[in-house]
Amino acid sequence: MTNPIDDIVPRKLESGLENILHKFSFAIEDLVNFGSNVLKWDIENSSLKDEELPALLFLRNFIEQIDAISILIKASSIEPCKSLLRTSLENIFYIEYLLEQSNYNRAMSFLYWYRLNEKQKLKKRDGISDEYNRLANKFSKDKLLNNCSPPTIEGVDKLLTYSDSILNSEKYQLFKVEYERTKLKLKNNITWYSLFDGPKNIFELAERLNRHALYEELFKQFSFSTHGTDILKGKIKSNNLKNYGVSQIRNPMEAQNITKNCLNFCFIVFDIFIKHRIPTKQNDLNNLYLGLKSFNNELSQKEFIKVKKNDS
Repeated sequence: MTNPIDDIVPRKLESGLENILHKFSFAIEDLVNFGSNVLKWDIENSSLKDEELPALLFLRNFIEQIDAISILIKASSIEPCKSLLRTSLENIFYIEYLLEQSNYNRAMSFLYWYRLNEKQKLKKRDGISDEYNRLANKFSKDKLLNNCSPPTIEGVDKLLTYSDSILNSEKYQLFKVEYERTKLKLKNNITWYSLFDGPKNIFELAERLNRHALYEELFKQFSFSTHGTDILKGKIKSNNLKNYGVSQIRNPMEAQNITKNCLNFCFIVFDIFIKHRIPTKQNDLNNLYLGLKSFNNELSQKEFIKVKKNDS
């Protein structure tokens, strides 16, 4: 096994830092635990009709991202948390938009859009369609895969027939027509929330929900990490102009801020979900908030991890 450069990949945490990170992680885990109860309550409270599934499954995805963050924080792997927070924030926007109004049309729009995209993926695996041939052409131009062909799926014809039977079913006809209308209007980059004259993109979605600050201050900032361009700030350490190097991987300096965002995001999404789907559980949410209020205040007022002066 290759030995790491300790100054770049410190595998062992100091006991004091380890205790702090575990404290952060356990607080987030408590929110994940509560989220699992919200999922259970909603399943028990609903008839699980098609239109009820998207919001429930977006919440499940949100909880899974937050749970992953709790694991990463415990190991002081902080930078990847930003991409997970970006996905979590997107899920908040989706849930709020789904539950805001016209829940049926919005939820069914998502299901139609999702199934249509799944069909397009299948067609790229049939070995004969235009979609497959276009993908094959891209393979031929790839510097690594130019001698390969796209993989095919055995029995894909049956899967496509089944997909068509769903997309052409009566319950999806309204959304099929609306999708085609939106396609003519927007030309490309159609997403599920664009149907019925909805927002054209995630920026417009955030604006529609009056989440302007969340988009500008957090979503856009996390996007730099998601796209791999946040490579300067906090990644260089220096004592003087002639003595510099890269800062360590698993740098814990932003762990506190990430934890605070996790708490805030969870309170936002649980409040939205419980208000619209299971209002009888509002007291449970209130108790969760009160139980974490002191710790949440600490995150805002106390500096748990001291900033190193030679990191920039």
